[in-house]
Amino acid sequence: MEQRNELKRRLEDLRERSRRNGIITSTHFLTPAEQYFAEEMLGRDGFHAIGSGVTGTERNIIVFLPEWADNGEDGIRELVSAVKITPSSGEPGHRDYLGSLMGLGIKREWIGDILIRDNEAIVLVLGSVKQTILDELISVGRNRVSVKEISLDDVPAKETEFEEKRFTVSGVRLDKVLSSVFNLSRNTAASMINEGLVTLNYSVCQKPDKELREGDVFSLRGKGKAIFNGVSGTSKKGRLIVSASLYT
Repeated sequence: MEQRNELKRRLEDLRERSRRNGIITSTHFLTPAEQYFAEEMLGRDGFHAIGSGVTGTERNIIVFLPEWADNGEDGIRELVSAVKITPSSGEPGHRDYLGSLMGLGIKREWIGDILIRDNEAIVLVLGSVKQTILDELISVGRNRVSVKEISLDDVPAKETEFEEKRFTVSGVRLDKVLSSVFNLSRNTAASMINEGLVTLNYSVCQKPDKELREGDVFSLRGKGKAIFNGVSGTSKKGRLIVSASLYT
């Protein structure tokens, strides 16, 4: 709760500074949970934008816009940089890249998504730490690396694959939907919810009877994460036809 209160105060301060001084202000990279909280708090006021300059990223920044600014995407792209890291050998993983970057004194919240493709990594970072990486990163784990800045336009969109699940339920309670998506009995699903193993919109939810809304994100520890797509109709037996997108 204290972390949320601190984030709320920070967002309010950045928004007020932007309006009062007529400048663009911004957060560091926010986790999906922080982004969800921020969007719920800020609503759709037209004076903020969220993103990283690359489509589909999980970690994004929020920029607050003064009245004269009409394009939040431009503000985001001015603040985020992309660095390509290519190892001379080996196949470092996400944890290796992150550990080496933080070993330079760079905080986690200054680093966005780390996209690993074809034995190299593209890392999104705040522009303020870009030069540190270019100047000081010489290895990832035991692997020597070369580092260069690339344009955000050259960063491929992050692709997320889903398995679409369509089923019928008597109601859109969390336990009923969870049991259908993860192939569990309803009693097992309810028990896992009560044990605190389920998150709803990135916060632990221990209410099996919580009704879902379209767009809600829920996850079961050790099983995966899904998006509830809502109700699309009613079956001949009067049950609700619903669907969910399971991350694969």
